[in-house]
Amino acid sequence: MRKKLVNILNDIEKKYPVNQWTYNGIYVWPIIKLQIYFYYLHNFIEKGVSSKSQQKSKAKRINEIFVSLIQVIRLLVKPKVKGKWIVGTESENYKTIWNNTKINKFYHPLETPINQEGFQLLYLNWSSTSKNNKSSSPKGILFMNQYYPFFRFWNKLKSFFKKPKVFFPEYKSIIEEIESEMPFKLQFSKGNEKKYLCHNIERVFSYSTSIKLVLQKYRPELILELCYYNLANLSLNILANESNIPVIEIQHGSLGPSHLGYTGWSNFPKNGYNLFPNKIWCWDTLSYDHINTWASKNSNIELIIGGNTWVTYIKNSKLKDLDRFFEKKTIILYTMQRNYIEDYIYETIKLSSEKYLWMLRAHPRHLESIEEIKRKAAQYKIENKIELDKAQKMPLPAILINSYLHLSEFSGSIIEAATIGTHSIILNQDGVDSYSSYIDEGKATAFLSKNPEKLFHFINNFVSDTSIKDKKLINYNNIIKNIIKTSSSVS
Repeated sequence: MRKKLVNILNDIEKKYPVNQWTYNGIYVWPIIKLQIYFYYLHNFIEKGVSSKSQQKSKAKRINEIFVSLIQVIRLLVKPKVKGKWIVGTESENYKTIWNNTKINKFYHPLETPINQEGFQLLYLNWSSTSKNNKSSSPKGILFMNQYYPFFRFWNKLKSFFKKPKVFFPEYKSIIEEIESEMPFKLQFSKGNEKKYLCHNIERVFSYSTSIKLVLQKYRPELILELCYYNLANLSLNILANESNIPVIEIQHGSLGPSHLGYTGWSNFPKNGYNLFPNKIWCWDTLSYDHINTWASKNSNIELIIGGNTWVTYIKNSKLKDLDRFFEKKTIILYTMQRNYIEDYIYETIKLSSEKYLWMLRAHPRHLESIEEIKRKAAQYKIENKIELDKAQKMPLPAILINSYLHLSEFSGSIIEAATIGTHSIILNQDGVDSYSSYIDEGKATAFLSKNPEKLFHFINNFVSDTSIKDKKLINYNNIIKNIIKTSSSVS
């Protein structure tokens, strides 16, 4: 179903002149396309465990705007910051605990080469408004959501007096086509379609003023980002492109054909989309080749194979405490992409012998699912066969290095496992479609039967080849240093 929606939206892009759709002069088709995709993903794929946000009272919203205004004033009066800066955008999803400190696992390995080139790394955190985070660089973090409530209010006020210029001439036909093909309705009443489509576009513009202020204060020569399609990152990309500041998106997970953000872009404006980064840092050749099928048609996007910085960093680190934990254990790692585990996995664990320890790792966006996993484990009486706490806290590459097998549906962890040399069992057709090259190369196996007896039989008879875990990984230090030198010479 997910693949079907991806194909429908990509066909629509070819059929309609969506490359001409604008909102206040900005070409916005990527925002709309991704908005529809993630609506489906969140409502029909990530089901099982949900967390509903509470409606804020009017008084609380007013107080939030007032507090935000104070932070905006502080930012306005802040003098320009001395030094040479690189900006890195982040959210809590990409952080982990390392040496008792919360770090960004993709940027932390890059801090040393960045500092060696005479630059400091400024983190723009989109998800946290609390300054109580124990971070590796407490002075180098701005919690951007503290500015958002005021600018959201300010943009709404401006649009009340001056309506935005919106050009979506075929939007009704596109919506009708999607709804005729997919078994769901987009949640809005007839006549409000344009308002619905503009919702996230307005949010993108609400981020822009605070981001512009930060760029003026720090004058970065390079921007790193994770998840370019995050609404705040889209706003940053527009401003950076207007200011000729290079933007590199660093791969954070799967970039396969089932992920609309990296698949099927075909209908570009003459000068490309300002919403896209200038460069995409890929983990491996598989990711590079897939993105290049469309990026090669847009001269504004350059691809780099830089490897997975966190995997390389962990593999080169000495982890004696972790090594002791893994001694005499046969680890099977299951990485979640959804916010629940299907029952046949629990049944397979129950069938497995005591020699296996199953580490069940939740997706960073769905840590709330751990309580449901505990309940299910008690139901199936498998508490002594699973490890939950360390599965979340230990670095994923460290677990993969010490795993006998890795199971997943379509997680980007399959790429990390292939990089490290741990065999993956892919349990979902989307995963098979995304990682068919790994299956062809013998780095992964497709197993789509949900029969626990058959799955256990396969696991029990699998023979692991540990010799492939000794291969050398890409040296990211030289790559980031060369990028910095090139960016500095341009600016």
